[in-house]
Amino acid sequence: MITVELLGRLGNQMFQYAVCRTIAEKNGYSFHIPYDLSINDGHNISNYFSVDMGSSDGEIIYKFSEDARIQKFNPEIFNIPDGTLIWGFYQTDKYFKENESNVKSWFKVDLDEKTESILNLYNKEDYCFIHFRGTDYKQFDSGSRFLPKKYFEDAKNLVKKKKSDIKFIVITDDIEEAKNYFPEDKSISNEMMVDFKLLYYSKYCIIPNSTFSWWAAWLSDKIITVAPNNWLNYQMPHLGFYPVDIKVEKFNYV
Repeated sequence: MITVELLGRLGNQMFQYAVCRTIAEKNGYSFHIPYDLSINDGHNISNYFSVDMGSSDGEIIYKFSEDARIQKFNPEIFNIPDGTLIWGFYQTDKYFKENESNVKSWFKVDLDEKTESILNLYNKEDYCFIHFRGTDYKQFDSGSRFLPKKYFEDAKNLVKKKKSDIKFIVITDDIEEAKNYFPEDKSISNEMMVDFKLLYYSKYCIIPNSTFSWWAAWLSDKIITVAPNNWLNYQMPHLGFYPVDIKVEKFNYV
């Protein structure tokens, strides 16, 4: 049996789950995903997706850790022995790209009535869905993760090259700040998984440097997804992408 320590909230946990289960199945190991609501602000991946959490049927002897300073793809993880605890964020699809169809089946997104009613108001063929993350991003790393208005303006212009008459709807956890950023666009806020599903079902999508919307965009086929260049280092471009390998071919970066 191998297992993983769940770090962070939903988007981070999805990377950790996908890596752990992919490696387990590739190597013929059993796996176990822990369930502990006393950590991660009460978030656990099984509360949001009907995923197999495996079973705790073996002893953990080893630990495989990611270099958190760079979070670079490390193929050595595929050689871990049975009985290993995986620790880290592993924010790149290079760990499970070849297993993409299975990963998408694990994180199956079902359309619910609330999400469908919103999609009926904002037709995904006519609207670009923008994920705007405020709240905690204003404080993290002295606010360096919080994207400036210029990013969203550049992203909008890129989407308009695909569809000149596109309209925009903002999905946010920070309505007041969203109104300042997007005074001409409608901003809405819903339960977390409704917002995730709206981003998932969108055809035109603009995302910030957030694993939550990274996954919503990665899991579905879109006409265009726009993401911030250099990701968490958007405001420090001389440092390049961080995490190093989070960039994917299916996204357009500005």
